[in-house]
Amino acid sequence: MFQSRSGKTRAIEQILEKHTSSNKVIAALVSNEEGLPIASRVENKTSEYLLSAMSATILSTAAAAALRLEMGSPEIIRIELKTGTLLIREIREHACLLLVVKSDANLAYFDIEIKKMIGEIDRVLFPDLFSSEKSHKTRASH
Repeated sequence: MFQSRSGKTRAIEQILEKHTSSNKVIAALVSNEEGLPIASRVENKTSEYLLSAMSATILSTAAAAALRLEMGSPEIIRIELKTGTLLIREIREHACLLLVVKSDANLAYFDIEIKKMIGEIDRVLFPDLFSSEKSHKTRASH
């Protein structure tokens, strides 16, 4: 059944909590294509809105550059700063995931965690895409 927006937000926040409980994670958030936050693990709301808008802008700029260069869409955007790294990944074409980690974080580990989170968040944001998948599997097994 269709979850309310607050139900989806809670479900996504639980996913973020599960995958970002490390002390290496500074912030994690999911924003929509307009740069508005959907769910987050950010200390204050001001940062949440700023990070959300920033990540959507960076992703759309990278996607435009990739399109212009005819190189496909960006897989992951990594911005390394003095004290940390920003990891941004698209969730379909309607949302993005931002993870901000400390500079000494194991980036390979967080690349894997991001992929896991994207899969789980995708199922929460777009359940209709996966409900038809379930019905095909059910029919095939009978």
